[in-house]
Amino acid sequence: MVPSCSLDDDHPTVVPLYQIITILTIVKVIFFPTFRDINPLYFLKGTSRN
Repeated sequence: MVPSCSLDDDHPTVVPLYQIITILTIVKVIFFPTFRDINPLYFLKGTSRN
């Protein structure tokens, strides 16, 4: 029972770290192309057209 408790304490520390890294990677991959698409120049062009 004692080792189980120790494992339980270790798990929560590893899960969030892995989740944070995964989320950061996904956000980076999703945001990079988005930022490229929504370039300031493109936005200015769209505003100028309007």
